[in-house]
Order: sequence, then C-alpha cells, then structure tokens
Amino acid sequence: MKDNSSDTSRVTLTEMVQDLMEQREQHSEEWLREQLAVLDDERRENHGSVFSDLFGEDGFPDDIDITITPPGTTKNREYDADWDPSFQGWSGCSKPKRSNQEGGFLRRFTWQFRGDYETWEMEVPGHLFEYYTERTRTRNFGTYIGDPFDKPFLSQLANRIRSFGEKVGLSQREQINAAMRFVQSLEYTPDDVTMGQMEYPKYPIETLVHDGGDCEDTSILLGGILRELGCEVALLVLPNHHHMMLGVAPSIDADGAYFEHNGTKYYTLEATGHGWDLGEMPRQYQNASAQVYPVGKDPILVHEWEATPQSDGSVEVSVHVANFGDAPAENLDVIVEFQDDDDTMLARERLAGDVELLQSNTKQLDSQVLLPDDRRIQGRCVLSIGYLPHDVSSSEFHG
Repeated sequence: MKDNSSDTSRVTLTEMVQDLMEQREQHSEEWLREQLAVLDDERRENHGSVFSDLFGEDGFPDDIDITITPPGTTKNREYDADWDPSFQGWSGCSKPKRSNQEGGFLRRFTWQFRGDYETWEMEVPGHLFEYYTERTRTRNFGTYIGDPFDKPFLSQLANRIRSFGEKVGLSQREQINAAMRFVQSLEYTPDDVTMGQMEYPKYPIETLVHDGGDCEDTSILLGGILRELGCEVALLVLPNHHHMMLGVAPSIDADGAYFEHNGTKYYTLEATGHGWDLGEMPRQYQNASAQVYPVGKDPILVHEWEATPQSDGSVEVSVHVANFGDAPAENLDVIVEFQDDDDTMLARERLAGDVELLQSNTKQLDSQVLLPDDRRIQGRCVLSIGYLPHDVSSSEFHG
C-alpha cells in the first residue's frame, strides 16, 4: 500500500503503536482496541485511502513495517476470464470478530480447596469462542497459552485465585495448588467425545465453555492461569504415556518431582484427577521421560486476506498478517491457493517464503493469480512457521 505520509509522521505512528503493544500486558483487549481505533482514525484523516484493516473500523493499523512481495511467481494455467462487475471476489480471515456482537456462554464453576468452597460465574463472548474454535490445531503448544485475546478471562480467573488466597491466607505454593484444584474440578472429557477427534488440543476459552477437557486441555488452561499469577510454566509431554502435565518454576523453594530444561527445574502439576499438589505425580508416570516446552516466547499470528477480480481478467490477492505474540515468527510461509468444487487445484501462490515477522508488527503481501470464471471456486490462505502449519482460513465457494 502506498504511504502518503512523511517519514517523520510514519516513524511517530509506528512508535506509538509499538508503545501500545508493550502496554498490552497491563490492559485488556478492549482497551487495546480502543487505543488502536484512535490511531486508525488519525491515519484515515492523514492518509486518505485505506485498505481494509485487520480488525475493521476498530482494528490494528496496517501501516507499520509493511513488506510487499512482488507478483510474478504464479504457477497456474492462463485463463481468458471475463468477471461479472458485481462480483466482489473471495475473502477469509483468522481473527477475533468485533466485540459488540451479542450472544455468549455463561458458565458457573464450583470448587473447593481445603474445606473452603468457591462458586464463580464467567461469561464468554460467542465471537471469541468462535475465533478459538476456528483456529488451526498446532503442535506448538505454547501458542495455546500465549494467545493474547483470552488474556482478560485468564486474568479474571487469576485475580479470583489471588483474592481467594488473600482471604484465607495462602502462600504462593498454596495459591498454585488452589489454582490446580480449580482446574481439577472440571470434568475429564476425552477429545473423541467432545470434538469427535482423537487429538484436539483446546485453547483455554474452549475448555471453559466445554466445562472440561482431557490432560492437554486442562494443562493448557492451568498454564494460562498460572502465567497470569506471575509463574514461569512449561508444558510437559510424556510421549510413552500419551499424557501431558504442566511444569512450573516457582520463585519459592519447592520439592518433589520435576523435569529440568536448560538449567530450569519445572515441578510437576497434574491437572487431571483430584488431590494432586505441586511436585506430585501419579505412580504410572514416575520415572517417565518428558519433552519440555517452555511457554513465553511464541509468535501468535492472525491474518486477513481477499482476492479481487480485475478488469483485465486477473485476480489481485492481498494478505495482511499481524504478530501479536512475544517472539518473532521465523521462517514464515504464506500461501494462497484456489480450487474448484471437484478439488481441482487452479492456482497456488506463495506470497512469502522463509521471511521473519517481528512481534507487534504486520506485513501486507500482494500478488496476482489467473482463475477461470466458469466454475465455483474456493480460496484458502495457509500460514506456516518453520514449515509447521500455524493457521488456515478459507472463503466460501463463489462462481
């Protein structure tokens, strides 16, 4: 996208956006949206023409650190297309919808810790639950905990644990155990029952709405809560037992079972079952080996794309990608592909290959493809990091 601003104003706006992103930890998602909306209004006044923003009218500015990938690498047949002028094209996205949508899920949780009972209610917006259910399942487990859009809800749970601890006089170790009791109170439900799949790691919001999950889901939820309590956590995968636990590196002296990774001891937390405390683990997992996945430095990408027919018969493709995580997305690949309803691949375009997208930054990627106008076509955008799938979004069939 052409930038009509001066270099000075561009740098100032970029610095303002980056400063807001640095303040993300101290504020809610809604606050961040409101602040970015103010900057977006200023950009509209100063720059005139505006490309569709990542979050629409209240979204993330698209004019910082933009990288344009030149077209010309399309490997598809030539078509003599004559598009209907009223046809707007294809589009897709993986991002939270606008927060003023109605509908949601009210959940009530009752649990106890050492004789003290707590009952909490939480309302999860429907649009946020939809966002997480549509996210691609990845084996980069830190993504499930690090995604920032459910931070207000995890902070709410952490604050309730903290208030409960202050009320009954809990130490940090006891607060960790209390958080574990809350998660252990959720019903154990295997993925093939709730999701119809054998392996389906859930984001914390999904586990809360489903009021339960399996070992992966509850470990991820517990990890999200403990991070909000200021703990360093890691996900512990026990491959020989098809099991996951959470590891925590508390700032206080701890004892019991732990797994060491790069000099850090992560003491075990068993999120399923009942009654397990910090450093304890079921007998069947003792002496087991574990793969340790520390949480805290993960890229979190959201994206939006559109493919618009042009008067010359070509189709112009534009993709916006933003990194809301706390680490760069290295070896990022962005591919857009189109197929008909017979699953025939019509075009496949690699808009970015092995590039880096820094945290709190965006990229705009543009190219062109050639498509036939005589069949129903679906588009799809695929994002990969380090050659592992990160996220996918698809359009409706059009034509």
